Amino acid sequence: MPLLAAAIPPITVARAVCRYGVNVPFADQWQFVPLLIDAVDGRLRWSALWAQHNEHRIVLPRLVMLALARPSRWDVRWEMAMSMVIGVIAVAVVAALVYRTVGLLAPSAVPWLVVMTSTLCFSLSAWENWIWGWQVQILMVVLAASLAAWLVAGWDGGWFRLALLVCVALYGVLSFGSGLVLLALLVPAAWFASDRQSPPARIGRAGVAFAVVVAVAALYSRGFSYPEQHPSPLFVVAHPVDYGVYVLAYMGAGLAAGSVRTAAAWG
Repeated sequence: MPLLAAAIPPITVARAVCRYGVNVPFADQWQFVPLLIDAVDGRLRWSALWAQHNEHRIVLPRLVMLALARPSRWDVRWEMAMSMVIGVIAVAVVAALVYRTVGLLAPSAVPWLVVMTSTLCFSLSAWENWIWGWQVQILMVVLAASLAAWLVAGWDGGWFRLALLVCVALYGVLSFGSGLVLLALLVPAAWFASDRQSPPARIGRAGVAFAVVVAVAALYSRGFSYPEQHPSPLFVVAHPVDYGVYVLAYMGAGLAAGSVRTAAAWG
């Protein structure tokens, strides 16, 4: 019964997308037009895919949207559908993670945690993410975080799992700016993956992870300029309490409709 209840949130969002999603490009999507023209004319260059969008480098979302644009004649509803598909995959990954971890200690809680995961992911509080195809990048980085958590949970410190984790971190970095957090977590993940390994082995894996982090960060920051219209990155340092409220509100936003106080309480 709980697992059937987990299907209600995505079905509800799908109905909302079918009813309110329209094939009209909106806001940032118009900046995608030159890229579409270059792709159609065979003039698409890496520099255009790598180009900064706000504080992000959305290489992979651009490729996804280009792949969807050709068969659909740029029907942005296809992007909305892709967001739904990615959301379902993310919930499935987290459900597998819950089964692997919580299932060992409290198996009866697993179905209800899956319901909660589905509810938080497919929340109509995030309606803009569902009926605006451009936001597929948000769901892509959510999937990256879900995959990273799944990989870390079952990691014994082996090199193959480290390689997979690096790939997932790169996928997150090239999907949305917040994916940089996954990159930053590579080193501690490599160090704490297995306390049964010898110190030299742990140092070696952490060293490789650190080298990857430095290389990717250097490439990402090359030619990067922070948008003037955005708050300073130092805001967190200057306003730690406000940032704490933001984090709580962010975590609880799926259960609140436009109320920061309610979202923070849930968070």
